[in-house]
Amino acid sequence: MTAEKKTVITLGCQDLPIRQEQQLSTPKGFYQNSGMASREAVRRTVQSVRPILSVDREEARKRVLNLYKAWYRQIPYIVMDYDIPKSVEQCREKLREEFLKHKNVSDIRVIDMLVIKGQMELKESVEIWKQKGHIMRYWKESQEPKPTDFLSKFLSGQN
Repeated sequence: MTAEKKTVITLGCQDLPIRQEQQLSTPKGFYQNSGMASREAVRRTVQSVRPILSVDREEARKRVLNLYKAWYRQIPYIVMDYDIPKSVEQCREKLREEFLKHKNVSDIRVIDMLVIKGQMELKESVEIWKQKGHIMRYWKESQEPKPTDFLSKFLSGQN
């Protein structure tokens, strides 16, 4: 009979016996070659990046316009369902502002990701998975920040 060397690993409350030959080991030269392998993997990944949804800019443009139209049609219902203190015209102006915020994006993959996020936001709003505060948060960004230093407070008439 051979004497087996046993190692005990403690995981929480359990002790798991492991034989010596079952323990993991790294092959020799692994860390020396890993830099080269990772550079090769990055190079291959960069070469084979595919678009998420759209194949070309025209298809991405159509997706953006369809999303804009869907939001535009749903705004009266969102205003009514959430009972927000904004008119439909104000909401449509905010929608236009939000879309124009990203007008300079040129990467098709980024455009597709923004469209996917916009579709998720629309679904959450239509299904009333959001609260009134979530909808009103869109207007919070465009408000001017309150002055923090003494001179700015004085000039704006605050205490």
